[in-house]
Amino acid sequence: MKRTWIAVIFLAIVLGAGIGWCGFIGKTVEQLCAQVQQTLQDMEAAPQQAGESLEKISDAWDEAEQKLDYIVMHDHIDEAKMALTKCRQYYAQQEYQMAQTELYLFSSILEEMAEKEQPTIENIF
Repeated sequence: MKRTWIAVIFLAIVLGAGIGWCGFIGKTVEQLCAQVQQTLQDMEAAPQQAGESLEKISDAWDEAEQKLDYIVMHDHIDEAKMALTKCRQYYAQQEYQMAQTELYLFSSILEEMAEKEQPTIENIF
């Protein structure tokens, strides 16, 4: 009987941690996507002045990446990092249309990452 309670408590802790991580991923992705949308609007209005917004996204991604690195598949993190790096390079070369395209890609990768990390029966078993 004592072993059963220990197993139940352990399972509850694991389940609670999993739900907490999913909440963290969702919140992080939501914040980054909001910043991306604002930067895309800035790029359409005044492309030369969107550099500061792009740097804020890059800083926020660097901070989030350190935490997401433990819980998200590295393929998704690498894809997102590559898209953001390309966006920054295109922006530096004043190819604003290509920078916008890579920023859209970055946003879609983040959304896909959050979707894939949601707990489902397939993920659990």
